[in-house]
Amino acid sequence: MIVVQRIVTTWSKKTRGAQGREARARLPKAYPLPNEALVLHAFCIRHNVSRSAYDDYRTTEHVEGDSVLRVKPGISPTSLVMKETEGGLEVSFVSEGDAGEPRRHAKPMLLALGTWGCARYNGRFLAFDDPWYEAKIVNVAYGMSVERSLFTRSSMSATLDAEVDLW
Repeated sequence: MIVVQRIVTTWSKKTRGAQGREARARLPKAYPLPNEALVLHAFCIRHNVSRSAYDDYRTTEHVEGDSVLRVKPGISPTSLVMKETEGGLEVSFVSEGDAGEPRRHAKPMLLALGTWGCARYNGRFLAFDDPWYEAKIVNVAYGMSVERSLFTRSSMSATLDAEVDLW
């Protein structure tokens, strides 16, 4: 069983300064799993959390399960690829999909059975009127029992950091 908690934070050029940066730094890096995730019987459980500066970082959550391993993409393909190997679960970053600019590379994260890790990446996106920015935190548990405090109580065993300076 694999549990993926994908947290997406969005902000604008107007809120990228010091005050906005401080507000984003105080946001949780993990959330308790909601009731829907605790009762799903699926190989891959996905808990998607969105928060945006446009609505004062109020969170919206969605849970879904699947019989196949995948990080559920949003509007565009995700920049994380997961595959089971003999050594565990390999989580790799590809600088395409929902990573935005600038392009970058990161070493894969390998999770042993019964552990969890965190992948982080961010990006700048261009629009006709105003660019926007996104930061993604993807907590991944491999072969762990699903409980509300899965990502909030225990320590992660691995990280994948593909964050860059967006200035």
